[in-house]
Amino acid sequence: MVFQAKSCRVTEIADRPVLGRQVLELVRAGHWPTNQVVVTEVISTGSAVVIISQQEDARIDLATNMIGLATPLPLASASAALNVVSAKGIGVRVIAPDGLTPLFRASGVRQRLLGGAAFGSRGGSPAADAAAPDALVFAELTYEDVGA
Repeated sequence: MVFQAKSCRVTEIADRPVLGRQVLELVRAGHWPTNQVVVTEVISTGSAVVIISQQEDARIDLATNMIGLATPLPLASASAALNVVSAKGIGVRVIAPDGLTPLFRASGVRQRLLGGAAFGSRGGSPAADAAAPDALVFAELTYEDVGA
């Protein structure tokens, strides 16, 4: 797997604890579906290259029209000039000279088995858990949490 990106920028919700309390209030009032999520952080890139193989003997041949380089450039720097010549066993290949938004974090409501509602990421503070009155939590979710 290769993931190279230049000029990464993070954009996130300014006050996640306030958002979490507001979402939990909406859930308790019956105005928020518990399976709905909020994207709380997004990472955008400048030029980027993502290559993921699906086989042990995977291979990708890239060509560029850039000549006269004294040292090799990182793939992300050269992405505007890269062309895939051939590929074998490559499951995903993304060459994005104009950038992309590949990464995000999502938060949502999870039902807790024990303890009360708490706001925070997975493994939140015990003090917040002890103060919570019910079994709902607004927390960072994984792909498994949303069935992806």
